[in-house]
Amino acid sequence: MLTHLTPIIALKDSLLEGLKEDGWDIEKTKVLMLTHNVIASQQGYGQLAKVFGRYKDSFTKKEDPVVQYLADTIEPMCDAYKMKKYGEMFRILGTWPTITCHMDKLKWKNEINRLNELRETKDIGSVISFLLSSEKLPKSKKVIKLENELKEGLANIESTPLSNRLVRYQNLLKIPYSELINLVFFLGGGTPLATQHGVKGAEYDNVLVVLSGGWNHYNWPRFLDLLKTKKYRKLIMMVSTDLGTCFMYLSLDLSSD
Repeated sequence: MLTHLTPIIALKDSLLEGLKEDGWDIEKTKVLMLTHNVIASQQGYGQLAKVFGRYKDSFTKKEDPVVQYLADTIEPMCDAYKMKKYGEMFRILGTWPTITCHMDKLKWKNEINRLNELRETKDIGSVISFLLSSEKLPKSKKVIKLENELKEGLANIESTPLSNRLVRYQNLLKIPYSELINLVFFLGGGTPLATQHGVKGAEYDNVLVVLSGGWNHYNWPRFLDLLKTKKYRKLIMMVSTDLGTCFMYLSLDLSSD
């Protein structure tokens, strides 16, 4: 699907291809994007990022209780189960499930298998609903509270509009669960991409910095003018010193659209 980010992503890919031909080791290259929207779009959790809008820390730092619950408990549990690391799985859960007979074991197995099916095919709301109604799987008190508040809010919506927090939660439930999986993959370092807060650079031989339009913290035309000044050349030298070999390529969309 084409979006306003498509040209930026295409240019970034083109730059990497050119750098590879020039001898850069792409495996030792970190791509620093000065907008998280580009990463979210390319890594497959663009809709999830859009739900939180400017509150990026809600998902990048897992401050949102739903993201925290799914990313820190459910996803590691499912990964450990998939790899048959059952000891690790129960360590993540912090407790062992109550299994006193073969039927208990069968219920646990059936529930986690069903959970994995929902993770791969349904939305976040379907996964949350199944988790909270399950007998053996871990619950989150904060998510249960959110669910109860949403139900109460919807029951009284004619007299009282939903709060922004509940609207955000309601919208989050509609997002494909695959986007949550993609987010967890990114936060776990499973991609060479990073934001300005997520890369130190010392462990990489090369750092490709991509600046895109739509990030209104700076005036890019003036920034380009500074490239010609002695003061900015010193700044480039500082960045290079801190990050090792840092080549800065600028991807700029200066249109007013």
